[in-house]
Amino acid sequence: MMTDPVVILIAAAGALVLGAAKTSFPTAAMLVIPILTLRLDARMALGILMPLYVFADVVAITSYRRGLNIATALRLLPGAAAGMLIAVVVGQHLSAEVFNRVLGALILTTVGLTVVLRSGANGAARNLPRWSVPIIGVAAGFATMIGNSGGPLVSIYLVLGGLANQSFVGTASIFYLLVNLTKIPLHLVVWQSVTWQQMLTVSAIVFPAALAGTVIGRWVLPRVPEEAFRRIVLTLTAVAAVRLAI
Repeated sequence: MMTDPVVILIAAAGALVLGAAKTSFPTAAMLVIPILTLRLDARMALGILMPLYVFADVVAITSYRRGLNIATALRLLPGAAAGMLIAVVVGQHLSAEVFNRVLGALILTTVGLTVVLRSGANGAARNLPRWSVPIIGVAAGFATMIGNSGGPLVSIYLVLGGLANQSFVGTASIFYLLVNLTKIPLHLVVWQSVTWQQMLTVSAIVFPAALAGTVIGRWVLPRVPEEAFRRIVLTLTAVAAVRLAI
């Protein structure tokens, strides 16, 4: 399957979107998994490109290192770790069909959450209560493990924290880097959704697409109207998530 030209083509499309999203429009990252599930099992789709997620996170951190807020990212991690453990246990006991439906429903929920967040972002009060941080962390950890879709939840935390654009992207990438490094052994050892050979082979083949995506994200996409691009991405993601859910 890993040498199937269609699988490689779909994986390359996902890698391109991933690279662009990580360095410019984080919302677009939600589209990666629905793209991959056009040809792959949902659990395998979640794990197959994990090395490229790590690569894109490193590129984003390097690109926006001047605005990093490490302490802000670290405060979210304890809750996220708990959420990931819950997701690992839950995911182990779901059949492939049910897992697909849960994944689709979760992505649809996060699409809706993104729309709500964006519509209220301009008037949001930037005074996030301390007690809410662990809750957001648990929810983000669960969402990112089950569907790589914790982005809107992390965005709530960072937007209400008042971070500027570059600081927002760089700080989010620190969180994602630590989380994604943790997810690799969980996929390989606990879920066994993918093997080292599959993960490294596909990621290596489509690496040029991910690299091209990071270039697009840094230089081209900032010139595209952000709101129009976001609406297109959210619409495509919602359609793909409905396909998964049904």
